[in-house]
Amino acid sequence: MSKFSDKFVDGMSLVAEKVDENKFLGAIKDSFTIYMPFVIVGSFMNLFNTILCSTTTGLAKWVPALEALKPIFAAANFATLSCMTLPIVFLIGLKLGKKNNVPEHISAIMALASYLTICPQIVSVVVDDKTGTASGLPGAALGSQGLFVGMLIAILASQLFAFLMTFDKLKIKMPASVPAAITTSFNALIPIVLTLLGVSVGGYAFRQISGQYLTDWIYTTIQHPLENAFQSPAGLFIIILVCRAFWFLGIHGDLIIKPVRDPFLAAALAANVAAVAAGQTPSSPITYGFWVAFVALPVSLPVCLAIFLVSKREDYRAVAKVAIGPALFGISEPMVFGLPLVLNTTMLIPSILSVMLCSGTALFASTIGFMPCNTVDVAFGTPVLLSALIGHGWQGVVGQIIGLALASVGFLAKDEMARTKSDGFLFYLLMSSVIAGFGSAKPEMFGQMLPILVLTLAASTAGAILASTLTGRLLGISVPMSMALGMNVMVGFPMNMLISQEIIEGLTEDAAERQRLMNEIAAKMVLGGMVTTTFLATLAAGLLAPLMH
Repeated sequence: MSKFSDKFVDGMSLVAEKVDENKFLGAIKDSFTIYMPFVIVGSFMNLFNTILCSTTTGLAKWVPALEALKPIFAAANFATLSCMTLPIVFLIGLKLGKKNNVPEHISAIMALASYLTICPQIVSVVVDDKTGTASGLPGAALGSQGLFVGMLIAILASQLFAFLMTFDKLKIKMPASVPAAITTSFNALIPIVLTLLGVSVGGYAFRQISGQYLTDWIYTTIQHPLENAFQSPAGLFIIILVCRAFWFLGIHGDLIIKPVRDPFLAAALAANVAAVAAGQTPSSPITYGFWVAFVALPVSLPVCLAIFLVSKREDYRAVAKVAIGPALFGISEPMVFGLPLVLNTTMLIPSILSVMLCSGTALFASTIGFMPCNTVDVAFGTPVLLSALIGHGWQGVVGQIIGLALASVGFLAKDEMARTKSDGFLFYLLMSSVIAGFGSAKPEMFGQMLPILVLTLAASTAGAILASTLTGRLLGISVPMSMALGMNVMVGFPMNMLISQEIIEGLTEDAAERQRLMNEIAAKMVLGGMVTTTFLATLAAGLLAPLMH
């Protein structure tokens, strides 16, 4: 391996180790893992309400008596999905209590009680067309809107409680004859009082200064923008890229990103269910069911299909025969470690693109309104087609088949498309779609955009060169290679690979030397192009777009 590759592997391994050892991320991951069955059950309650109790879309249209079951399913859905913040907060407190070596159940209740102290305790009610207020907890604080602040308060309260429990002077001593359970309760009495008062005072002070409850402020300023970013193509592709990078190193990428990913997935599902309950169209496509059907399944299944179609290598076909069964259920380990895909630079780009193609196809189908957003989650391990059918209906099955077909193309023999002349045809279609966008352009538009574009190009070029050179020095990469990687922001993948190939072919006619040069720079250039075009270019476009109105 090169010096850069060694540092990259060491860096990613260190990140994985730190994530795995971090008790806060571990508590969040474990909490969502424990609660995931309840999320799935809650979403199925909503499905039963739709297919059984609805008088417009369900069996109740022909069997009116089934409508009487609606309150039952609605209550179960409310208890699991609409109130998910409360058990998540409890579980985080429980896990942190165990890690901090304090009474874990007291720590769990402490976390839950602390969260409730900062929530609004008054709700608006309408009676006889008159609006008033009453004591109670708003649904926003119980459901997905309160999820992030709930996790923060659970961590803060649990740590504060654990810290106070380290002081013996704060513990009320009891005689040895007193039962252990009572002794534990009295030992924790003063730390409980101080923790609750501390969180409550903090919440009250914030409300007096800002005029908002902490739950509302965090949702509007932090949680909601992050949820929108996660639901975008760039957000999805970035999290996939990070996940696949860890898998490339032989580290379970899904477990690493789980503490960050799962809160967004759970919040998206709850938002979709709430939208359906309110008679609205759900608008958050990326949920856990989406991940199972369009992100987990394309990891190894397309590899198996491509091997069976074109590969003549007996070792590949032997691995594919073993891996195809688990792959149908989204289990990728036999292929990842058997082929292997770990540290396999040849398979790195196809393995990333296959997942992005399948998930991108599904996201596009949801965006144009063909495939409905998921309101019914499916468990990991649900087989191909069935996972899409349960979560997204027949439209999901169509999207999954198309996505898997496109993903499989990336693993075909490298000259397959060239032999069929389809690469030229596809390039023509791509360029046609780009050129067609200029049909509505007017000459004055170019005059208005030219100064902005020139300034942006100059600033971007200077910034890319400076940032890449400094970063390259830290990573031990030469200045020319650092600048080349940095300038990927201007061209991205696949243009950077085409340019690299042309330069290498012009440098030498020796086939072995050409292959050595490609092995040296190909992975770096492709990864650099994908990162810049999916992240930096998206960010630049977001900053530039308002200036062009």
